[in-house]
Amino acid sequence: MLSAEQQNELTTRGYTYVRGLASPEEAAEMERRIWAQLQKRGIDRADRATWPRGGLLSQLQGLRHAKVFAPFANARMLAIVDQMLGAGSWSPPKLEGQGLLTFPEPPPWAVPHRVWHFDMPARGSAERLDALRVFGFAATVAPRGGGTLMVEGSAELVRRMVVRSPRSDAGQSADVRKRLVKQHRWFAALTSPVGDRVKPFMEDGDEIDRVRVRVVEMTGAGGDVCIMHPWTLHNTARNCSDRPRMMMTQTYARDDNVFYSGERDQAME
Repeated sequence: MLSAEQQNELTTRGYTYVRGLASPEEAAEMERRIWAQLQKRGIDRADRATWPRGGLLSQLQGLRHAKVFAPFANARMLAIVDQMLGAGSWSPPKLEGQGLLTFPEPPPWAVPHRVWHFDMPARGSAERLDALRVFGFAATVAPRGGGTLMVEGSAELVRRMVVRSPRSDAGQSADVRKRLVKQHRWFAALTSPVGDRVKPFMEDGDEIDRVRVRVVEMTGAGGDVCIMHPWTLHNTARNCSDRPRMMMTQTYARDDNVFYSGERDQAME
Protein backbone atom coordinates (compact mmCIF):
# COMPACT_ATOMS: atom_id res chain seq x y z
CA MET A 1 0.00 0.00 0.00
CA LEU A 2 1.08 3.59 -0.56
CA SER A 3 1.51 5.79 2.48
CA ALA A 4 -0.27 9.14 2.76
CA GLU A 5 3.03 10.80 1.85
CA GLN A 6 3.44 8.67 -1.28
CA GLN A 7 -0.14 9.35 -2.34
CA ASN A 8 0.48 13.08 -1.92
CA GLU A 9 3.67 12.82 -4.02
CA LEU A 10 1.77 11.06 -6.79
CA THR A 11 -0.86 13.80 -6.78
CA THR A 12 1.36 16.87 -6.43
CA ARG A 13 4.61 15.82 -8.12
CA GLY A 14 3.12 13.33 -10.56
CA TYR A 15 5.19 10.34 -9.40
CA THR A 16 6.28 8.40 -6.35
CA TYR A 17 8.69 5.54 -5.66
CA VAL A 18 8.15 2.17 -4.03
CA ARG A 19 11.61 0.96 -3.05
CA GLY A 20 12.31 -2.75 -3.02
CA LEU A 21 8.98 -3.85 -4.49
CA ALA A 22 10.85 -6.86 -5.91
CA SER A 23 13.62 -8.47 -3.88
CA PRO A 24 17.32 -8.08 -4.77
CA GLU A 25 17.36 -11.76 -5.74
CA GLU A 26 14.39 -11.30 -8.07
CA ALA A 27 16.01 -8.24 -9.62
CA ALA A 28 19.26 -10.12 -10.20
CA GLU A 29 17.33 -12.95 -11.87
CA MET A 30 15.47 -10.48 -14.11
CA GLU A 31 18.78 -8.95 -15.17
CA ARG A 32 20.24 -12.41 -15.84
CA ARG A 33 17.26 -13.37 -17.99
CA ILE A 34 17.47 -10.12 -19.95
CA TRP A 35 21.10 -10.80 -20.78
CA ALA A 36 20.19 -14.37 -21.76
CA GLN A 37 17.63 -13.01 -24.23
CA LEU A 38 20.14 -10.48 -25.56
CA GLN A 39 22.73 -13.25 -26.00
CA LYS A 40 20.44 -14.78 -28.63
CA ARG A 41 20.90 -11.54 -30.61
CA GLY A 42 24.68 -11.66 -30.30
CA ILE A 43 24.83 -9.12 -27.46
CA ASP A 44 27.31 -10.47 -24.93
CA ARG A 45 27.32 -9.11 -21.39
CA ALA A 46 31.09 -9.60 -21.12
CA ASP A 47 31.99 -8.18 -24.55
CA ARG A 48 31.15 -4.49 -24.89
CA ALA A 49 32.15 -4.62 -28.54
CA THR A 50 28.90 -6.53 -29.16
CA TRP A 51 26.73 -3.95 -27.42
CA PRO A 52 24.43 -1.89 -29.65
CA ARG A 53 25.00 1.81 -30.04
CA GLY A 54 23.05 4.03 -27.67
CA GLY A 55 19.34 4.47 -27.97
CA LEU A 56 16.19 2.63 -26.95
CA LEU A 57 16.54 -0.99 -28.02
CA SER A 58 13.60 -2.35 -30.00
CA GLN A 59 12.16 -5.81 -30.67
CA LEU A 60 11.94 -6.85 -27.04
CA GLN A 61 8.79 -8.95 -27.35
CA GLY A 62 10.77 -11.98 -26.19
CA LEU A 63 11.10 -10.46 -22.72
CA ARG A 64 7.35 -9.93 -22.57
CA HIS A 65 6.48 -13.43 -23.80
CA ALA A 66 8.95 -14.98 -21.35
CA LYS A 67 7.36 -13.00 -18.50
CA VAL A 68 10.75 -11.75 -17.41
CA PHE A 69 9.23 -8.88 -15.42
CA ALA A 70 6.59 -10.94 -13.61
CA PRO A 71 8.10 -10.17 -10.15
CA PHE A 72 6.90 -6.58 -10.51
CA ALA A 73 3.27 -7.78 -10.66
CA ASN A 74 3.41 -9.21 -7.15
CA ALA A 75 0.79 -9.03 -4.42
CA ARG A 76 2.19 -5.77 -3.09
CA MET A 77 1.88 -4.09 -6.50
CA LEU A 78 -1.64 -5.38 -7.03
CA ALA A 79 -2.65 -4.10 -3.59
CA ILE A 80 -1.37 -0.65 -4.59
CA VAL A 81 -3.42 -0.77 -7.79
CA ASP A 82 -6.50 -1.77 -5.78
CA GLN A 83 -5.83 1.10 -3.39
CA MET A 84 -5.38 3.76 -6.09
CA LEU A 85 -7.86 2.63 -8.78
CA GLY A 86 -10.42 0.87 -6.61
CA ALA A 87 -10.68 -2.83 -5.84
CA GLY A 88 -12.76 -4.59 -8.47
CA SER A 89 -12.62 -1.62 -10.85
CA TRP A 90 -9.77 -2.86 -13.03
CA SER A 91 -8.67 -6.02 -14.83
CA PRO A 92 -5.10 -7.37 -15.04
CA PRO A 93 -3.30 -6.35 -18.25
CA LYS A 94 -3.43 -9.02 -20.93
CA LEU A 95 0.25 -8.51 -21.78
CA GLU A 96 3.27 -8.58 -19.50
CA GLY A 97 5.29 -5.43 -18.91
CA GLN A 98 7.21 -3.95 -21.85
CA GLY A 99 11.01 -3.91 -21.59
CA LEU A 100 12.86 -0.59 -21.74
CA LEU A 101 16.55 -1.11 -22.56
CA THR A 102 18.96 1.69 -23.43
CA PHE A 103 22.63 1.01 -24.05
CA PRO A 104 25.39 3.50 -23.20
CA GLU A 105 26.54 6.22 -25.56
CA PRO A 106 29.20 8.90 -25.20
CA PRO A 107 28.44 12.20 -23.46
CA PRO A 108 27.39 14.95 -23.42
CA TRP A 109 24.17 14.28 -21.59
CA ALA A 110 21.49 16.95 -21.96
CA VAL A 111 17.82 17.60 -21.31
CA PRO A 112 16.15 16.96 -24.70
CA HIS A 113 13.83 19.49 -26.30
CA ARG A 114 11.97 17.13 -28.63
CA VAL A 115 9.46 14.31 -28.05
CA TRP A 116 8.06 15.51 -24.72
CA HIS A 117 4.70 13.78 -24.48
CA PHE A 118 1.86 12.37 -22.41
CA ASP A 119 0.83 8.73 -22.78
CA MET A 120 -2.88 9.40 -22.33
CA PRO A 121 -5.36 12.15 -23.21
CA ALA A 122 -6.28 14.79 -20.64
CA ARG A 123 -9.89 13.81 -20.10
CA GLY A 124 -12.10 12.19 -17.52
CA SER A 125 -12.40 12.69 -13.79
CA ALA A 126 -10.05 15.25 -12.28
CA GLU A 127 -10.66 13.86 -8.81
CA ARG A 128 -9.87 10.16 -9.26
CA LEU A 129 -7.14 8.16 -10.94
CA ASP A 130 -8.24 6.22 -14.00
CA ALA A 131 -4.81 4.69 -14.67
CA LEU A 132 -1.32 4.21 -13.28
CA ARG A 133 1.92 4.08 -15.24
CA VAL A 134 4.44 1.78 -13.55
CA PHE A 135 8.18 1.62 -14.26
CA GLY A 136 10.25 -1.17 -12.73
CA PHE A 137 14.03 -1.28 -12.33
CA ALA A 138 15.56 -4.66 -13.18
CA ALA A 139 18.99 -3.21 -12.38
CA THR A 140 20.35 0.01 -10.92
CA VAL A 141 19.83 3.14 -13.01
CA ALA A 142 22.03 6.02 -11.88
CA PRO A 143 21.68 9.71 -12.80
CA ARG A 144 22.33 10.26 -16.52
CA GLY A 145 21.95 6.51 -16.97
CA GLY A 146 19.01 6.63 -19.38
CA GLY A 147 16.18 6.89 -16.86
CA THR A 148 12.94 8.41 -18.11
CA LEU A 149 12.71 12.18 -17.62
CA MET A 150 9.57 13.59 -16.01
CA VAL A 151 8.28 17.12 -15.51
CA GLU A 152 7.42 17.29 -11.85
CA GLY A 153 4.17 19.18 -11.28
CA SER A 154 2.92 18.83 -14.85
CA ALA A 155 0.15 16.40 -13.84
CA GLU A 156 -1.36 19.02 -11.52
CA LEU A 157 -1.31 21.65 -14.26
CA VAL A 158 -3.05 19.21 -16.61
CA ARG A 159 -5.60 18.31 -13.93
CA ARG A 160 -6.53 21.98 -13.67
CA MET A 161 -6.91 22.13 -17.45
CA VAL A 162 -9.36 19.23 -17.27
CA VAL A 163 -11.36 20.94 -14.51
CA ARG A 164 -11.70 24.10 -16.63
CA SER A 165 -12.44 22.29 -19.90
CA PRO A 166 -15.90 21.61 -21.35
CA ARG A 167 -16.96 18.02 -20.70
CA SER A 168 -13.75 17.52 -18.70
CA ASP A 169 -11.77 17.04 -21.91
CA ALA A 170 -8.59 19.09 -22.44
CA GLY A 171 -7.56 17.11 -25.53
CA GLN A 172 -4.95 14.68 -26.77
CA SER A 173 -1.29 14.63 -25.70
CA ALA A 174 -0.17 16.99 -28.47
CA ASP A 175 -3.00 19.44 -27.74
CA VAL A 176 -2.14 19.65 -24.04
CA ARG A 177 1.59 20.04 -24.72
CA LYS A 178 0.90 22.88 -27.16
CA ARG A 179 -1.26 24.65 -24.61
CA LEU A 180 1.45 24.40 -21.94
CA VAL A 181 4.04 25.73 -24.40
CA LYS A 182 1.80 28.60 -25.48
CA GLN A 183 0.79 29.65 -21.98
CA HIS A 184 4.08 29.33 -20.08
CA ARG A 185 7.58 30.50 -21.03
CA TRP A 186 9.24 27.69 -19.06
CA PHE A 187 7.53 25.00 -21.16
CA ALA A 188 8.27 26.99 -24.33
CA ALA A 189 11.96 26.98 -23.43
CA LEU A 190 11.87 23.27 -22.49
CA THR A 191 10.68 22.41 -26.00
CA SER A 192 13.14 24.74 -27.73
CA PRO A 193 16.84 24.06 -28.44
CA VAL A 194 18.15 26.71 -26.02
CA GLY A 195 21.67 26.72 -24.52
CA ASP A 196 22.34 25.37 -21.02
CA ARG A 197 19.51 22.95 -20.31
CA VAL A 198 20.43 21.27 -17.03
CA LYS A 199 20.46 24.25 -14.67
CA PRO A 200 17.24 26.03 -15.79
CA PHE A 201 15.18 22.88 -16.12
CA MET A 202 16.54 20.49 -13.48
CA GLU A 203 18.04 22.76 -10.83
CA ASP A 204 16.13 26.04 -11.02
CA GLY A 205 12.79 24.87 -12.38
CA ASP A 206 9.96 27.38 -12.08
CA GLU A 207 6.71 28.06 -10.29
CA ILE A 208 3.54 28.22 -12.39
CA ASP A 209 0.25 29.08 -10.70
CA ARG A 210 1.85 28.07 -7.39
CA VAL A 211 2.87 24.69 -8.83
CA ARG A 212 6.58 23.80 -8.72
CA VAL A 213 7.81 22.44 -12.08
CA ARG A 214 11.19 20.94 -12.90
CA VAL A 215 12.68 18.04 -14.85
CA VAL A 216 13.60 14.99 -12.77
CA GLU A 217 15.29 11.72 -13.72
CA MET A 218 13.80 8.34 -12.94
CA THR A 219 16.57 6.57 -11.00
CA GLY A 220 16.63 3.62 -8.64
CA ALA A 221 18.05 0.26 -7.63
CA GLY A 222 17.10 -3.17 -8.93
CA GLY A 223 13.66 -4.09 -7.59
CA ASP A 224 12.47 -0.49 -7.17
CA VAL A 225 9.35 0.83 -8.89
CA CYS A 226 8.35 4.34 -9.93
CA ILE A 227 4.60 4.96 -10.19
CA MET A 228 3.75 7.83 -12.51
CA HIS A 229 0.51 9.78 -12.91
CA PRO A 230 -0.80 9.36 -16.49
CA TRP A 231 -0.89 13.16 -16.94
CA THR A 232 2.84 13.61 -16.29
CA LEU A 233 4.82 15.05 -19.19
CA HIS A 234 7.86 12.85 -19.83
CA ASN A 235 10.58 11.91 -22.29
CA THR A 236 13.36 9.45 -23.06
CA ALA A 237 16.95 10.29 -22.14
CA ARG A 238 20.47 9.41 -23.27
CA ASN A 239 22.34 6.81 -21.28
CA CYS A 240 25.79 8.20 -20.61
CA SER A 241 26.65 5.71 -17.86
CA ASP A 242 28.80 2.60 -18.19
CA ARG A 243 25.97 0.06 -18.08
CA PRO A 244 22.69 -0.54 -19.94
CA ARG A 245 19.48 0.89 -18.53
CA MET A 246 17.25 -2.14 -17.85
CA MET A 247 13.68 -1.29 -16.94
CA MET A 248 10.09 -2.24 -17.72
CA THR A 249 6.83 -0.36 -18.01
CA GLN A 250 3.24 -1.42 -17.45
CA THR A 251 -0.12 0.39 -17.42
CA TYR A 252 -2.92 -0.45 -15.04
CA ALA A 253 -6.26 1.13 -15.96
CA ARG A 254 -9.80 1.09 -14.66
CA ASP A 255 -12.19 -0.90 -16.83
CA ASP A 256 -14.32 2.22 -17.30
CA ASN A 257 -11.37 4.52 -18.11
CA VAL A 258 -11.84 7.12 -20.85
CA PHE A 259 -8.25 6.94 -22.11
CA TYR A 260 -8.34 3.88 -24.33
CA SER A 261 -10.01 0.53 -24.72
CA GLY A 262 -8.44 -2.80 -25.48
CA GLU A 263 -4.75 -3.64 -25.35
CA ARG A 264 -2.03 -1.33 -26.58
CA ASP A 265 1.66 -1.71 -27.22
CA GLN A 266 3.63 0.24 -24.63
CA ALA A 267 6.86 0.57 -26.56
CA MET A 268 7.08 4.27 -25.78
CA GLU A 269 7.94 5.53 -22.36
